Amino acid sequence: MLIEGYFRAIEQDIISCPLIHSYNLIKDKRSVYIGLIEGIVKFLDNSTLHFMEFVDVGQKIEKYKYSYHYENDSGSLIFRYDIAPHYRNIETFPHHKHVGSNQVVASKETSLKEVLYEIEKLLLK
Repeated sequence: MLIEGYFRAIEQDIISCPLIHSYNLIKDKRSVYIGLIEGIVKFLDNSTLHFMEFVDVGQKIEKYKYSYHYENDSGSLIFRYDIAPHYRNIETFPHHKHVGSNQVVASKETSLKEVLYEIEKLLLK
């Protein structure tokens, strides 16, 4: 896969989510296989997902860095997945999930598609 194909797949995941009001993407191609994609996704309830992935898709999809930061319409954190190298005591280090403003839990590496599905489930409760 080339990075342009990965960027198209990310955009298709966003377009496929029925609860999205609008979105904006920035795509930064670093080579034919490496790139950075950042976005802001607004949902129908005015909650927002800020996300970023720095990936290499040459051999397999390898994320060097990622963050999926989901907040309510007041700007308060609902959850954030990231790979920042802190919380060494978590068994899935460096992968982890922030829940609310003060809880950090173990998390496997996730994808934008999985995060969008998690948000859908929250919004459809």
